[in-house]
Amino acid sequence: MFWLNGGTMNDYINFIEKNHIKPIEISDKEQYYLDLENVSRSWTGRIDASFTNAFIQEAVLLIVNAITLFEKGFFDCAYYSLRQSLEVATTMNFLLELSPDQRSAKFKSWKTQQWFPMNKQMLEFLENNKEMYFDIFSNMKEYFKLIEDTKNKINKFVHKQGYEYFYVTRNHPLNQKYDETMYVVEFVGYLKICIGSIAVLRLAVDPMPVLLMDQEIYYRTGDTMTRPFSDEFVETYIGFEYIERFKQTQVYYNHYNDFMREEKREKCVIDVIKNKYIDKNKTNKILVQKHLLSKEEVLVVTLCGLIEKIVKAYTLNGIGMYFTNLKTIRQKLSWNGEFFYTLSQQDDSVNCGFDESYISYFKFSDDLDVYLEHNELLIHDEIAKIKSVRID
Repeated sequence: MFWLNGGTMNDYINFIEKNHIKPIEISDKEQYYLDLENVSRSWTGRIDASFTNAFIQEAVLLIVNAITLFEKGFFDCAYYSLRQSLEVATTMNFLLELSPDQRSAKFKSWKTQQWFPMNKQMLEFLENNKEMYFDIFSNMKEYFKLIEDTKNKINKFVHKQGYEYFYVTRNHPLNQKYDETMYVVEFVGYLKICIGSIAVLRLAVDPMPVLLMDQEIYYRTGDTMTRPFSDEFVETYIGFEYIERFKQTQVYYNHYNDFMREEKREKCVIDVIKNKYIDKNKTNKILVQKHLLSKEEVLVVTLCGLIEKIVKAYTLNGIGMYFTNLKTIRQKLSWNGEFFYTLSQQDDSVNCGFDESYISYFKFSDDLDVYLEHNELLIHDEIAKIKSVRID
């Protein structure tokens, strides 16, 4: 027995659990996590496809888990997690392509763990279904072949087809065939393909992440849930040649033409809509396109242009926040809804202390109120000006 040679049972357990496990560090994993944010932030605004957001987030998490498992030495589990990320995305596309009635029935089967098509069956359906997936598939066949080839290669790890996928041989001290560098290069190659594949499969939901990369489209859209893929992300994980092929799809073409009919917004207007940023020197220019703003946005921009002291504006009990080109003297970055609610219930809610700065609450209608942060006290004339503002 192990402990007869001076070892304890704990020593034996430690030996058994760590024998042939080879932890490996992935030096660029932080960059992969940041790049995965490009996929995570590509939420769709399609009401009928809102369920896909959870599938995309799960696929991203599975890739993060793969990196974690690989670094801990569980290489086959890491590859399994990579494969699962692709299969989750495929399931998402399959459900999306069904008619509403079919989707409801299949979704119920999926959620209750009843019979559900295997990955191969779903792919066969998608490749023969004349909807969005097929539109993309037919224009990007080479990329989809890359996805399939990658999954087949990953299967070799998962199913351990070959001694090189056995722990007892792959990580054996006498095995000189593989070294740590080769392990990492091999895994990272598959990792990058999987990240790009999830992004491409996300495009089968809607083309917004690519559409928004085009400035002509970006300046014709409101505050979308989707954020565009970055040029660096596309270059690293997909390739611009494949994005150009995607732009040849009917779904991209139709969306592009629809958006190009919209009025183009000025950059300062886009900053308000998408970034909640107000350049106080350009409020007049912003208000030229006030018909493209919400009532809340028009109010906040108007007030920031009217009163020089305003540095920030909050709405919805602090949930909404607009900042300006003037810097607050307040040191804290946090706030809470209870503070804002309490302030709105006070009889005197102007020039209240807000750490090092001040905050004032004004109600303009039942559905329109605002909290204004300012570095200096508001004087009587400024308060009167604010109260005189009317938003149609």
